[in-house]
Amino acid sequence: MVNKQEFISKVAEKSGFTKVDTKAFVNAMESVIFDCVKEHEDLKLTNGMTVVVKDVAARTGRNPMTGETIEIPAKKKVSVKIGKALKEAAN
Repeated sequence: MVNKQEFISKVAEKSGFTKVDTKAFVNAMESVIFDCVKEHEDLKLTNGMTVVVKDVAARTGRNPMTGETIEIPAKKKVSVKIGKALKEAAN
């Protein structure tokens, strides 16, 4: 797994930018992604992936320890859809 610092180093190497500038860019990108999620906006990054905020309906569940029926409230869920180009790169 590549951590954030390694990611920044790799992007800086490929782009020719300094690590300081690349770190600022990566932090700004993270901030925009978080803002989109907070505002419930989908974010499409061309050919790579789409970050989607979905509604999950309320439902009835069971406590696995006691077997008691519980109500699970509705919520928002964040998911990532992988684009064709990224899928092909993995194979």
